[in-house]
Amino acid sequence: MKALSKTAWVLGSDGARHRPAELFLEAHPDFEDALVAIIDSGLASRLQAEGVEFGAGVPRSPAVRRLLRRGGESLTELALAELLEEVRNELRSGSTTTQSIHEALDQIRIRGKVPISRVVERTGTGPKQRGGLGGWVLAPAL
Repeated sequence: MKALSKTAWVLGSDGARHRPAELFLEAHPDFEDALVAIIDSGLASRLQAEGVEFGAGVPRSPAVRRLLRRGGESLTELALAELLEEVRNELRSGSTTTQSIHEALDQIRIRGKVPISRVVERTGTGPKQRGGLGGWVLAPAL
């Protein structure tokens, strides 16, 4: 199995042969332009059961691009919070800019409708609480 993992033998969606680690078995939203293996699903399952890893060597897309591509609609609140933390870390490291983050955040809609600028820490009634304003603001359950 080690030889199969280290050899470029799997046909990719680009028409070339690749090592299994360089290909996914299906498209993945966190990996921009990642190639997909053209292989029988039964064979792929058997290879995986024997320890051949598909996609293990594919680098992830930058967090800002993943945020744009996945948006807030397909992410849970926790997954969105984790992705936003990655974006913040990319900003700190200098691998992204404040402008690109603002452009990405302007397009994000939580649950497909609420702009991320309307997300607040909490809603409710009483001292230091905000009402939901009829769904105009959202307090995610993190």
